[in-house]
Amino acid sequence: MILILSSASDFPTDLVISWISSVKEKFVRVNESDKVELIKISINNKRGCDVEMQITNIYEEKCNVRLSDIKSFWYRRGFFNIDFSANTELHHEVLKYIERSKTTVVDFINNLLSEKFHVNKHEDVKLNKLVVLNVAQKLGLNIPDSIIGKYPQISKLSGFITKEYNQVPLVINNRFLPSLTKDVNLNSFKFNHSLCQRKIGKRFEIRSFYIHGDFYSMAIFSQRNDNTKTDFRNDDYEKPNRNVRFVLPQYLKEKLKALMRNLDLNSGSIDLIYSDKEFVFLEVNPVGQWHFLSKPCNYNLEKIIAKSLIENENT
Repeated sequence: MILILSSASDFPTDLVISWISSVKEKFVRVNESDKVELIKISINNKRGCDVEMQITNIYEEKCNVRLSDIKSFWYRRGFFNIDFSANTELHHEVLKYIERSKTTVVDFINNLLSEKFHVNKHEDVKLNKLVVLNVAQKLGLNIPDSIIGKYPQISKLSGFITKEYNQVPLVINNRFLPSLTKDVNLNSFKFNHSLCQRKIGKRFEIRSFYIHGDFYSMAIFSQRNDNTKTDFRNDDYEKPNRNVRFVLPQYLKEKLKALMRNLDLNSGSIDLIYSDKEFVFLEVNPVGQWHFLSKPCNYNLEKIIAKSLIENENT
């Protein structure tokens, strides 16, 4: 059986499941909004280890899952919303103790799933962007000159852009605030300890989806549009960018493979810039979006992910 951990609104998950369903392969999708009840954890000498859970979705539909039945696991995003209900009138230190117990159980489940064949794992979302940049430059990848500092240091810079380096998005009043890359504006730049990087003149940007040693890349010609020249994600629907298939040179693939091995990632979305006959590595997002390059480039990435999970399910 295939286990998929995701969120209810994630469209790429729907695409992959359509392929899994088309070949009538058994799967269970768990969304972070689903209630997960821990039935039993058993660890013994004869049978080894197993975990049994009951999943209840938003439609009150229930199903039982045993991890011993899971052969392939896809961590798309989200978490196991395990219910460790407690009397809220208990002492706050007791409630904190119960929460720590829940964390221990969830970490254990994530660890067991990481030992199975998987496409990403929960631990990947803890990836530190600063660690990634440091490892990348040690492996010989070109990166933008980067600095994190307070306003007095940042105010001395020119020709820099600013971007987030926190893996956890900012949410206010249940709304995700956009975190696009922006030019440094010294008149309004007052945040402390911001990440700034040297702005690089580009010929085009590249989004490359990596999975188990293979790259599926797309060149994005975003530099001629004022809305997208700093960050292609700032979409211009009236004047969309030209997107075409792109093949990374072999030497760059080898360096990126080494990076993914060092970071213990078997899948992720990699962003690069091509500028003045050289490639510049920007970042890798283990749970980044890939469906927007799947259709324009005819990669059918949803089928590739599904096939990977199905083939290892049947081994």
